[in-house]
Amino acid sequence: MTAIARLGGAVIDLCRVVGALTLFAGSVLRALIPPRADRVETWRALHRVGVRSLPIVIITAFFAGGIAAIQVSTYVTKFRAYEAVGWGFGFVTFRELGPLLVGLMFSGRVGAHNTAELGTMKVTEQIDALRILAIDPIRFLVLPRIIAMLVMMTLLNVIGDVFALAGGMLTAYAMVGV
Repeated sequence: MTAIARLGGAVIDLCRVVGALTLFAGSVLRALIPPRADRVETWRALHRVGVRSLPIVIITAFFAGGIAAIQVSTYVTKFRAYEAVGWGFGFVTFRELGPLLVGLMFSGRVGAHNTAELGTMKVTEQIDALRILAIDPIRFLVLPRIIAMLVMMTLLNVIGDVFALAGGMLTAYAMVGV
């Protein structure tokens, strides 16, 4: 097979994937217009996504805040600009470190859970059974998870920032005395 044929095949495969994702996003948006997500499933998803992700987000944010404070305190003590600890650490936490780490913890935990759960449902033909019962799987399975992820990611980001600031504050006080 020539290189041009392989490249053409890769482009066609990419177009198929992009088309499938576009159709999926369209069906999710269509399900959102009159918001008819299953409330019980949405509350379950909120609990699974938010409450169960809380411990790992808190621990990660707390220790990452401490590490960021150590990094900031190195430069602060070098230049004796002790009043800049709070500003530098807050800037790093709110703009960069907090959302990034919370997003990584969230996507790893929640993404793996959703993939495993929906994949198992697909393999055991439970999604086909929902279609036979005239239940839209997008409205019943996907939409509650997306709503839960949007709501809980915002809340977990705020909680993660608070615990990162607490970890950084304790570390800065212990190391620099600020």
